[in-house]
Amino acid sequence: EEDSSEDEKYSSEDNEEANDEKDTSGHYENGDHNDFCRNSSDKVDSDVAFRSCRFSHNQEDASSDEEEYDEDLYSISANEANENLLTTPKERVRMVIWSDLLPTMEKQISQVIEVLGIPASAASVLMREYRWSKEQLIEEFTNNSDRVKRLCGVYNRCSESKISKQSAARKRYALYSRKSNPEKMRFCEI
Repeated sequence: EEDSSEDEKYSSEDNEEANDEKDTSGHYENGDHNDFCRNSSDKVDSDVAFRSCRFSHNQEDASSDEEEYDEDLYSISANEANENLLTTPKERVRMVIWSDLLPTMEKQISQVIEVLGIPASAASVLMREYRWSKEQLIEEFTNNSDRVKRLCGVYNRCSESKISKQSAARKRYALYSRKSNPEKMRFCEI
């Protein structure tokens, strides 16, 4: 009599779970799903084994409360779907050719170089990191320049010795790259 009363204590959900476990254990020939996972030889079998092992482990670990909420998570009523469609903002997207953007980008980079006194390579990296928001970059840079340089990875590019060497190199290049007048050049005769 006690056995029959204990059986009645189990709910229909418990019986369904027990049946599911029997079904999955019957699927793996010997009933041990861990052996099935370890003995698979090719890629397809291992993928199937991994998914089925993962599924069976998750089923063992999941509580009945979680199972109740899983159904609610994926079900959306028709009204909710229509509301989401109506409230989605319609943003205008304008396609621009890169060659049209290049002069604007170069102008912004030159302005950042002039204001912050950093090399062009560092300015372009900083502009990309700040999503081409020149005002935000300048504000953050003036508040804590070392922090911004380190976070964006341009600290070494902005060191004082490199900047002075680069400006000296530019001056020398400008001096020697000028077109020479033939009258001022001396020629050697052999």
